[in-house]
Amino acid sequence: MSKSGSVHVAASTSFKVYRPGGARFGAAVTSRRVGATAIRILETVSGADSLTVAAREVADAMRDLVGFEAVWIRLRQGDDYPILTARDVPPEILENCNTLRRQAHDSLTCLCGAILDDKREKSDAPGFTARGGFWTNSLTDFASGGELAAATVGFRGHCVSKGFETLVSLPLRAAGETIGLIYLGDRRRDLIDAEVVGHLEELAHGLAVALASLQKDEKRQRAEEELRKLNLELESRVAKRTRELEETRDRLVASEKQTALARLLTGFAHEINTPLGISITASSLLEERVAAHRMSVHGDDAFLNLCAVSSSLISGNLRRVATLIETLKLLSPEQIGEPKREVALGEHLRVSTLEHVERLRAKGHTLDIQCADDLRVKLCPSNLAHVVEELLDNSLRHGLPEEGGGHVSLIAWAEGGELHLLYRDDGVGMDPDTLNRIFDPFFTTRRDLDGCGLGMHIVHNLVYQSMGGTIECSSAPGAGLTVHMAIPIDGKGA
Repeated sequence: MSKSGSVHVAASTSFKVYRPGGARFGAAVTSRRVGATAIRILETVSGADSLTVAAREVADAMRDLVGFEAVWIRLRQGDDYPILTARDVPPEILENCNTLRRQAHDSLTCLCGAILDDKREKSDAPGFTARGGFWTNSLTDFASGGELAAATVGFRGHCVSKGFETLVSLPLRAAGETIGLIYLGDRRRDLIDAEVVGHLEELAHGLAVALASLQKDEKRQRAEEELRKLNLELESRVAKRTRELEETRDRLVASEKQTALARLLTGFAHEINTPLGISITASSLLEERVAAHRMSVHGDDAFLNLCAVSSSLISGNLRRVATLIETLKLLSPEQIGEPKREVALGEHLRVSTLEHVERLRAKGHTLDIQCADDLRVKLCPSNLAHVVEELLDNSLRHGLPEEGGGHVSLIAWAEGGELHLLYRDDGVGMDPDTLNRIFDPFFTTRRDLDGCGLGMHIVHNLVYQSMGGTIECSSAPGAGLTVHMAIPIDGKGA
């Protein structure tokens, strides 16, 4: 065999395959046919897309060359040599002899295993060639003499039971490694001789080199494909993680902005609280004195009337500012909340929504609370109640239709050390610009209802700052509002 991998056969050599009794069967198998088959095999293997395709073509070429009825090829996979392809091999052999490994044996079993086992000495064993191949013109006689059982480990005898007589089994070796085996069998006797076997071994050597090269290419392609998939998966993970980090960063930035605003507003509220209190006291005193003076004066006094109206306006608006200041104080994380305690969540939600249930019912709306009866959680109950009340108030003011028929649902469950609350209404929904500003302080779409735009801002601060949770909103025009909250808890039950 040349360095290029082609198989060389002497030009003067020819051999014949005979029928039983010496009768010639098939055409003469000349060295030219062997060389042509070698070229066909090498071209097939070099152009094949896979080992399976190449093995099928090789099996057909070998059967065309020698005229045997059955051919099968084994190729190494790990520490075994399963059958890769077969032609006219009985199903029982394919089923029972596919693997050469058995738990009871450390060695490769049966005749194929003996041929493939490089560590086993076979050169002096009957039927084995100097190159480690095996052949016989009567497998029945060979097996009955005991030589086959002695040369193998765990001899199964399926070839014998299926009537195979003439047998040629050639190892496929390349670069000092055994990569597989080609097996030729026929139920007729006396079809082969040592000269034919020698030429087939030369052919098998060239085939092994070609198959080993294809096997390496296939392994490389698999490795490249696995690497490509791994890179794609890694890129996908990196992209996903980047998105998650960006979303987390945006949430943190938004939260820090909300916290900074809350601190500013609560500081402002505390600063004006004292002068506001003095103003309310003074306006109330003025209002009382004007009313008393009007009682002592007979007739209509325009000045006193003006004083009465003015003092009433001053007192009313100062009380309105006082209410707003009290609301602003709720924005301070330091002033929100109470010690955690364990509550039966379902009962707590139903009790804390009683007032809003009546308001909803009065306007023709419904509220559905879904929570397991045995769910008990440890949290700040007043904070949770405040959150739910603000959400319901927001739905009543902005979401649910005035004509009634609206529905609100609140679903609660515990999972992974968190209390999940899913709040939904089927109201008018909101556009993306409104949704993006839903947690901004003093943002409202209904100034006509005397709203100050702090309700959802308070909800955000309660959930994120006071209870250490997360909150996400989704909405679209006509699609209502969905709010998902996840709050860390010490939970018991479902």
